[in-house]
Formats: sequence, structure tokens, C-alpha cells
Amino acid sequence: MDVVLHVSEGERGSESRSWSEFVIVEETAPLFAASDRGLLFGDGAFVTLRLQTGCVYSLEPHLSNLRQQCDDLGISPPQFLSSPVKVKEAIHALLRAKESKGVCVSPEGSYRVKILVSGGNTHTAGGSGLSVEKRPHGIVLIVLKPHPSPPRDQPRRPLRLLVVPSGRSVVSATPLMDAWLSSVPSSFRLKSLSYIDRLAFRSLAQREGFDDVLTTVDADVDRETKKEKENECDDGGDGASVSPHLSDSVLGGRRLVFPAVGDTSIHNVFWITGRRGGDGRLFPEMGVTPSCGELGLYRGSTIGEVCQTVKSLRGGRYPEGGLEWREGVYSFESILSSLSVDRFLCLFVCNSLNEIIPVEGVAVPRNGTGAGEEKGHEETEERLPDCRLQAGSLSTDFHRLDVDGEFESDFREAYFCVGVEKESLVS
Repeated sequence: MDVVLHVSEGERGSESRSWSEFVIVEETAPLFAASDRGLLFGDGAFVTLRLQTGCVYSLEPHLSNLRQQCDDLGISPPQFLSSPVKVKEAIHALLRAKESKGVCVSPEGSYRVKILVSGGNTHTAGGSGLSVEKRPHGIVLIVLKPHPSPPRDQPRRPLRLLVVPSGRSVVSATPLMDAWLSSVPSSFRLKSLSYIDRLAFRSLAQREGFDDVLTTVDADVDRETKKEKENECDDGGDGASVSPHLSDSVLGGRRLVFPAVGDTSIHNVFWITGRRGGDGRLFPEMGVTPSCGELGLYRGSTIGEVCQTVKSLRGGRYPEGGLEWREGVYSFESILSSLSVDRFLCLFVCNSLNEIIPVEGVAVPRNGTGAGEEKGHEETEERLPDCRLQAGSLSTDFHRLDVDGEFESDFREAYFCVGVEKESLVS
């Protein structure tokens, strides 16, 4: 029987000194009370990080991310999350416990570590238990499972993504309403325990023969912004490769609505653009990623490491000053417009377990369910694929993208040198 680690904590003594205790329990143990908000509402958050050859990767960024998510949800973060040393001790204790239970673990193995915090119980949430105001945290769990990782120098199999609208919108209302909405927790902006919507999207794509989805988010841009971007395109500048292609649908007078590139079910995305040489060799110039803040997307710890790594690539076929990095709101059409005889675009997905994986192509449904058709905001629900569709029932246009194995190799080498932090479990 496999085991998980339950973290108990509290305060003792006149000085209210905090304490943490690790309790190893079987993974089938009934840990959640019937009143736990994680069970009742999906209230809580988690992060997933990698443990490989005795080292945990990007621990402090993940702990900071989880503490911030708890704050955003109104949950008092566990003190345990403020001590990377204690977290490493807990992971090490869980590994030893698995060994004693006869679960096959190896010091040289690769594992997925999930740290989970639930949102307390209805008795401590105030009122009827439905409040989302500040409240104590509930269950704190660490779960560790094997996660096979290919050798660092082995290219990853390129993915095929299905473009679907997420049903989300960041169309502006009023400044006051925008500020209020940005403060409301969202299961897309956070890695909350309410994760079934993302898994449903992923399942839809896999039933249709794809690896995952590439979601879009309805966004709006001022008319003057459109004119400015069009001028950049007319001038032949770099703006042509990354500027949004906007719909002519107008909401609220000057607002234009268009489907902006979002993320996948479990990854952030980014792309590399640049010049295609006469011999077919690719010369990267810029890295681009959707703005998580503007689009209400979850910003994983890895995308920041990707940014740092991309900007560190210089010399040879890379610019001497390093690659430029941009974050913004981009339509799917703006990605396709970057592909030409002398320009290329390579799309990647990234997270803490997989680092980066190339995308060989994206499919846009022909029946108006994807980003390929520019329609008004009121038609968003009609464009969402029906999850009850039978496998292979969507008719799509498949757009093949460039795959740059040389960049992937250069990136991985730089990533493990300058991009990612790793700490040994045993000091």
C-alpha cells in the first residue's frame, strides 16, 4: 500500500511558537472531513514540482507560488510553506516511508511531487460556511509519484494541439468592475483544487486524436491600438510577427473582441520567432508568451525560468545581445502570420515536470469552434465544442509549425545552467 505525508501544525507555549509534524498515512486513509471546503467546493490550491536524482527543482519559487495562491483564495498559508528546509525534510521522510512500505523508489529516480492545501472547513469560514473571506487552511498533503523523465539530451516528441475557446473573457467593462473582477479568485488564474475543467478540455483533445488543447480567451483592444498595430505591420517591423489580428466586431463603441492565445490544460506556452536562412537554417530573434496577468491565466514557475533561459542564449545563430522577450495579448492569427518563406515560428509548452516540449502543429475546428473565425463576443458559448461529441467528430484545419531541434538542445543545456534552481534533499 502506497503512502502520502500529512502535515499537521499549530502553536504552543506562551510565545505561541509554531510547530509542524509529519504524519505518514496510507493514501486511501480518510483524511478529508465531510465539512472540508476542498471536498465540498474544490477550495484550495496545489503546486507540482520535480524530484530527480535526489534533487528538488525550483522549490522556493513553487512554495512562493503556493503561498500567493493561498492568499489570493483568502486562505491563511501554512507556516510550513515558509521553510524550504522543512519541506525538503518532509519529502525525504516520505521517500523513506515508501521504502519501508516496500514501494519501489530509487535515489536516482524521477518523481512528481504535489503539495496540496485545502481551504479549511465550513465551521471556520464564518456565516453559513460559504464565505471566501480570510480563513484558516485545512489539510496539507504531500504526494509523491514516479514520473519517468527522458535523458536531458533526448529530444521530446512534438505535440499536436487542438485550438478551443476556454469560455473565459477579459473584455473590459468599467475600471471599477475590472478592478473588482481581477480580485476574484478564478480556477483558471489559480491552480485550485477545482481542476476538472482543465482535465475535461484535455480529454476532449485526446478523444479527437490530439495531445492537448490550446485555449483561447476573449479579449478586447481599443481601435487606436488596432490602427497602431496595423501601421507596424505596414512598416514591416517586428510588430508584424506578434501583433494581434483583431475582429471587426465592436462592443461598447470602440472595443474590438478577438480570441487571444491562452494556455494548455497543464502548460504555459511560448514561441520563438526569427529569420529563416536560405539553406533552411533557423535564426531565432525573439521569445513571446501570452501575458498571464492580462488574460487571467495561471503563471507557473517555469515560464519565468524559460524567460531567463531564452534571454541568455547569445552568439552563433543567436543575437550577440541575446534574444528579446515579450509578453502580451496575441491572437492565433498573429502566430500563423509569422510563418513565411523567410520567417519561422516554433511553439513550445512548458511546465516544471516536462521543461519544454515542441509543438509540431495546431488544429482549428472548421465549424466555428476555434480561434479561426472572428465572431462577436455574444457567440462565445456557441463556439465551445460539445464535450459529448464522439471521437473524431470534429473537422479541423491543421497548421504545421516549425520544429527546431537545435534550439531545443541549446535551451536545455542553458536551462540547467542558468534557468532552474535545484537543491539536494540531503544537506
